[in-house]
Amino acid sequence: TTWKARVLDPYLIKKWGVQEVAIKIPLSKEKERILKEEVTRNIELRLQLTEQESVNIVGYLDFEVFEGTLVMVMKYIKEGSLRKIIGGIGDWRRMEINRAVRIARGVLKGLSIIHRKHIVHRDIKPENILISSNDEVKLIDFSLAIRSCDEKSLRKKGKISGTPSYISPEQLMNEKIDERSDIYSLGVTAYEMFSGGRL
Repeated sequence: TTWKARVLDPYLIKKWGVQEVAIKIPLSKEKERILKEEVTRNIELRLQLTEQESVNIVGYLDFEVFEGTLVMVMKYIKEGSLRKIIGGIGDWRRMEINRAVRIARGVLKGLSIIHRKHIVHRDIKPENILISSNDEVKLIDFSLAIRSCDEKSLRKKGKISGTPSYISPEQLMNEKIDERSDIYSLGVTAYEMFSGGRL
């Protein structure tokens, strides 16, 4: 679960440069294992990306251990996710066309950066796309991300990863995937933005 938190420690305010953050707290040991992978992937991304490249990736700040549990600290985007804007079942809202195009382009920019770093997100959906007040896009949740150059990860059999309504056919069939799977998921998301509904 993700919470908004106010930073009280002056050292952390100076270190992170913000007074409000989002903290991600795992609710089980299995979720904590997944969060450790996400923290690792975010650290790798942070080391690889320049400030300009990371514009469309949510700002990873740090990780802490709280009461024996790992928590991840990220920049807080008060406007929330794309899901909040377009609604869901029983409450679909079609976006204005120009705004939908701006947001789709922002997602594509974020994806182009991580794809150049050989990373496949594997869970692109409205809940994992944050929108700031000026419609700047921030991709979040790299817990399922894998390296596209890692044949072992790409061919790993077992549990299907991703959100069923958004995953590509190759993900659903548990076959080898690459960056195109993220583009497929964005296509499903864009359909929701433009049509105000689901396929």
